[in-house]
Amino acid sequence: MSHRSAAPARCVARWAEFHKSVDRPACPKLAALRRRIESDPDVRYAQAIEDGEKPAGSGACLGHIPLAEVIERFAA
Repeated sequence: MSHRSAAPARCVARWAEFHKSVDRPACPKLAALRRRIESDPDVRYAQAIEDGEKPAGSGACLGHIPLAEVIERFAA
């Protein structure tokens, strides 16, 4: 799966579920995409971060900071 071309579809699959805006049985391809997304190690890592966990990774991620702190530090 190409990350570049699949990004919009991933977003739709994820947020459609979050907002409960799609009837799963009526959209089997979207449900299949959601299952593929959930099996992607990068997506699982990002989801763990969003859930407040501290997952083991490759070491490339040096951490994250809240958006409010980014705005405070870098707003002009």
